[in-house]
Amino acid sequence: MSMAPNEQVGEEYGYPSGMQSQIKGLQVAGIICVSLVTLWVGWHVGTMPAEFEGPETLGLLLALSLFLVMGWMVGLYLIHLFPTIWITGQYLVLSKFPKGYTRISWQDVIETTKCPPLRYCFGSTLVRARRITLWHRFYGLQYTGSIQPVFLIHPSIDRHDELLEEIRHRTTER
Repeated sequence: MSMAPNEQVGEEYGYPSGMQSQIKGLQVAGIICVSLVTLWVGWHVGTMPAEFEGPETLGLLLALSLFLVMGWMVGLYLIHLFPTIWITGQYLVLSKFPKGYTRISWQDVIETTKCPPLRYCFGSTLVRARRITLWHRFYGLQYTGSIQPVFLIHPSIDRHDELLEEIRHRTTER
């Protein structure tokens, strides 16, 4: 079990121990991706000549910058893919790596939907909200084609159906 957020401790929905090791593996892969890309780009920038020598140097800097941004996006995607979730009276709370939390007011939760086919979201349910984090807008872009923030609830989360029913209930009772 994870350590719950400090304020009102709500009902926790986490992943079983077998899935926890897979999630930790994804997080480690994300950290490695971010670290290696940053080191690789830093090394290339460090070995460049001190003076710019024309458009090819500018092109290389642009390519390295793009590679850095893409590497960070992939790494952060892997790190934050499957959060532990808590339900409290006022908030839906998501875990953030390594020990942070994001609180989503129930007024900001819009809907739950099944992930569209061919979107590679592992059979997950998408929860759309008005505000989560900037990072969750990338999930929204990938899974819905919109910059509306979303997060995924994988079918193997503890008490999956109960969690989805509770979210749906709280979003329809407003």
